[in-house]
Amino acid sequence: MPKNSSARVTVFNRQKLMRIPVAAVRRIVGEVLSGEKRRFRSASVSVSFLTDRAIRSLNRRYHHRDMPTDVLAFELGGADELIADIFISTATCRRQAKVYGNLPQRELMLYCIHGMLHLVGYDDHRPADTKRMRAAEAKYLKLWLS
Repeated sequence: MPKNSSARVTVFNRQKLMRIPVAAVRRIVGEVLSGEKRRFRSASVSVSFLTDRAIRSLNRRYHHRDMPTDVLAFELGGADELIADIFISTATCRRQAKVYGNLPQRELMLYCIHGMLHLVGYDDHRPADTKRMRAAEAKYLKLWLS
C-alpha cells in the first residue's frame, strides 16, 4: 500500500483569536499519517479552527456534551480510505496553554496531532491507552519542533 504522505490536507480558519500556521498543520498531519502503521489507499483530512461557541455546538450535537472542548475528530471514510474532519477550538487552546505553561502555537499543534492519532486508531479512554497516546504525541511534537 502506498505511503500516506500524499494526503490532501485542507485547513479552514473560522476564528480570529490566533494566527494559524497552515504549512505546519499540513506538515504535521502528513507526518502522523506517514509515521503510523495504519495505511490508506487515499487520505483527505480537513482541519478547522473554530471558536468555543462553534465547537461547543458540535460537541453537543455529536457527543451530547454541552460545553466547549479542545479537539474533535471524525472519520468519514472506509477501511482503506481516510476522509476525516478535525475541529479545534483556539479559545480552548489559549486557555489550556496557560494552564499547562505551553506556548499557544505548541498547544495548537498538540491538538492537531491528538486529533490525527485518534483517526489512525489511538484511544485515550484507559490509562494504558492514554500512556501510549501521550508517547506518540511527544514523538510528533518533537518532529514539529525540529
